[in-house]
Amino acid sequence: MHTHTSRKKHRGGVPIVLIAMLTRPREKSPPDIGMGIAQRAFTLVELLVVMVIMAIVLAIALPPLKGSREAARESRLLSTMRQLGQAIDLYTRDNAQLLPCVVQRGDPYAVPVVRGHAVSWAYFTAQARLWINLVFPDYLDGPIAQFERPGIRDPENLGIYSTLPEELVRNEFLMTFTSAASYSYWRDDAFGNPISLSFSHLRGQRLDDISHPSRKGLIIHGKGLSLVDARGLCRVVRGDGSAATEQFADLTPTSISRPFGANPGPVLTTRDGLNGID
Repeated sequence: MHTHTSRKKHRGGVPIVLIAMLTRPREKSPPDIGMGIAQRAFTLVELLVVMVIMAIVLAIALPPLKGSREAARESRLLSTMRQLGQAIDLYTRDNAQLLPCVVQRGDPYAVPVVRGHAVSWAYFTAQARLWINLVFPDYLDGPIAQFERPGIRDPENLGIYSTLPEELVRNEFLMTFTSAASYSYWRDDAFGNPISLSFSHLRGQRLDDISHPSRKGLIIHGKGLSLVDARGLCRVVRGDGSAATEQFADLTPTSISRPFGANPGPVLTTRDGLNGID
């Protein structure tokens, strides 16, 4: 007698359960939502909208930022110029009221010697640009770069300063030419009066020679060869030590030309010298 277990069979003896498992349709897995978003590209319209929004934001934000930077630069410049005014005041107190003067009295052809260095510049050019070396560093706090235009020591920017020794300041704060010649040298009739052009009038002046301290420019900021920026503004230290931003066109047009490098320019060659008004 044979004993066996009865099994449900299909064709060829394959179990029905196995057939059902193999033939059952697969369930579809839900789509990967994260992958779908990551792989989806922006349309051209969407990119254009983003670019327009960014342009609007920049257009709104940039002008105030630019204005803030310019205001900060202006504030730093005027602060430096006030320091110069204070340094001149301290210097004159120690030197019988005489303004810093690098040129030799009565001799416009003498080569100025500044802190032991001979500088072969014209009489008034030397005075306007080298005066600061008499007050720096004894009467001025701060690094030398604070009193120089950025990049002025680069070889391509040196210009007139290319012959100066390294330790001298490449000064962009010009002292009035009238600080190195007396009132008579700047009078209207000077060219018609030989006495007025006497070399004896070429000499350093005193701070108390200024007749109208609050209305007479003593220092003017010059960027390169220009005394004015793109907005027509200039910066001036007055005889009373105050510093202010001025409209260049508003300065009294009394500038005149004189020999030995005194080219005409407001503040620099004011008629009547330190007695004059800018």
